[in-house]
Amino acid sequence: MNVLVVPSWYPGTSDSLLGIYHKEFTSAISKKVDANMLFINKYGIKDIFKYLFTKRKQVIKEDGYNVYIYKMLDLSKISVSLGMNMYKRALERSYKDYIKDNKVPDIIHAEVTLPAGYGCAYIGKKYNIPVIVTEHSSNYYQYFKGDNKEFGAYTIKNTLFSTVSEYMKKELSLNRCEVIPNIVDINTFNKKRYKRTPTLRLVVVAGFRNGKNLNDVIDAVNLLVKRGIDVHLDMVGDGYLMPYLKEMVDNYELNKYVTFLGRKTKEEVAEILSCNDIYIIASDTETFCIPGIEALASGTVIVSTRCKGPEEYIDSSCGKFYKAHDIEDMCDKIIEVYKSLDKYDLKHLRSVAEKYSMDNVSNKAISIYESMLKGKNKAH
Repeated sequence: MNVLVVPSWYPGTSDSLLGIYHKEFTSAISKKVDANMLFINKYGIKDIFKYLFTKRKQVIKEDGYNVYIYKMLDLSKISVSLGMNMYKRALERSYKDYIKDNKVPDIIHAEVTLPAGYGCAYIGKKYNIPVIVTEHSSNYYQYFKGDNKEFGAYTIKNTLFSTVSEYMKKELSLNRCEVIPNIVDINTFNKKRYKRTPTLRLVVVAGFRNGKNLNDVIDAVNLLVKRGIDVHLDMVGDGYLMPYLKEMVDNYELNKYVTFLGRKTKEEVAEILSCNDIYIIASDTETFCIPGIEALASGTVIVSTRCKGPEEYIDSSCGKFYKAHDIEDMCDKIIEVYKSLDKYDLKHLRSVAEKYSMDNVSNKAISIYESMLKGKNKAH
């Protein structure tokens, strides 16, 4: 079987971590089928000179597969319709160039509805190739309304749709929709746990942006300190809210209780998680929340809001839920979990995470591909 993965985002272009899960997924399936990735790198008008002096085509060798990167000028800020049609044409040109040196794919797997899902839906229909789209974005609904509506509708009509969580599947209410969760490199996070100390150690791994509600976590630390709790918070990540969050810490005089660690590699995150007691998820909505699974894989208990995706893997055996934006409730649940840490089974936490391992998720994806190919053969 030959699979071509087409992501809407790819790390190392505008953001070194954006879409890292697409790489990990392609790496996982490439161990079981022939797979490559094709990415259209979009340059806006403000990057016109960068666009002009960038190679038309780049080939990057990854772990078990190749990434073919082609460039295009993105005019979607002028018109969504113009941008989508330009992407569709750029993808078709790139696809024709790709198959000069590679086999015609049996399956095309697009990551995210727009633009990749739409472009692949067009390619699949024109060249008679089954296409599956996996939606990752917590703002997925934006692809099915307003100026995007016709393109989202075309994508759903001409592909097999899938999501990374059951809640997204239910909300979309499609006649047929699969669930292919994000992959987590479980083995990397299977570290030896640190020896507990009297300090209550909390950790978050997130983008410092709206919706993650990291200000609530800092508010909680402030309240815990006022309650006389010996506590420390590690904050891993960065983003446009970093200055605001640091100002909060300064104003509360919490500098000795909160450490901003910045972005870290996967291996570094694994070490950090293994040295903390409780992982905090404060988001309004998460489609999946990969760091939550990484926390369980590391044996770290979770205190979380009921934010959709994580509710599929968090229950009373893995931690507790609190009411979003209720700082008192967050602190109460943190303390309850901390007092009962010895009652949580490390092996069970890691077994929950195992469902999202490279092997399990890639097997599920390949099983879906096989069903799609059987359906195509029956149609002929």
